[in-house]
Amino acid sequence: MIHGRLYINDRVARQAKLDLTTAYNDAMGRNHSRITLSGNIGGQTLYPGLYYSTSSLAISSRDLTLDARGHSEAVFLF
Repeated sequence: MIHGRLYINDRVARQAKLDLTTAYNDAMGRNHSRITLSGNIGGQTLYPGLYYSTSSLAISSRDLTLDARGHSEAVFLF
């Protein structure tokens, strides 16, 4: 059952595919400066960057803060 609209090979779907490809390629180009995270990241403040983990992450102890440091175009990749 689908609630909402289904977009298949129309303008919206094609744009979504282009946007996903752009985001993927951007993320893959940033792998040289990744920041490793692990475990429960609740209570931490993270700044713009590429975050990487080889295990599951949790946000269960406190809130996780993403601080863009005032930059409206800051990027957080997980």
